[in-house]
Amino acid sequence: MREPTSTEWEAAISMYEENYSFARVGPRRHREWISDLLPIMAREVSDPRGWAAVEWDEHLKKERPETPRGFPFRELDEAAMATHLNEVCGNSAAQLLVAITDQWFRVSNISDFTTKREELLAKAKVILSRFQPDCSYYTNAGAARQEHSPDFFKKAPSGATFTEYIMDAGLVAVSDYEVGAFWGFNAD
Repeated sequence: MREPTSTEWEAAISMYEENYSFARVGPRRHREWISDLLPIMAREVSDPRGWAAVEWDEHLKKERPETPRGFPFRELDEAAMATHLNEVCGNSAAQLLVAITDQWFRVSNISDFTTKREELLAKAKVILSRFQPDCSYYTNAGAARQEHSPDFFKKAPSGATFTEYIMDAGLVAVSDYEVGAFWGFNAD
């Protein structure tokens, strides 16, 4: 799959704009990519290409300037992150990107999912194509602890939480030059 344009990227990540979501990319500067993930989650680095991000809570910064920079993520260290992030295959990564568009991370809750399935998967694949050809994917979803290719259309990706919310689920995409963090939150 070819690398997306900035316009295609923006159209693809727009699927996260209706729910409490986070989609950001930062540069990869360390051999141990987890060192690059934490600054992305804390909003300390910018997209190396200058492309769009989705931060559903962006308005909170203006309304409540005391909101911590990394909100909604808790302060985590590299060891805690590494303990709870497990590698998954590309197909599972694409499914997870679709599942986190729902606040409970269940595709069965997505309105008219049967009709939208291919469109949502196509957007997920555009997102993942940015990190190709040599990339790896990691998630905090519990199912990834037992298997490398969980079916997130059948299994809700609940697992270790990185926030104070009821649930959160995320995917980390890692290439030689960039790291992407894609997260959904259940803030109810």
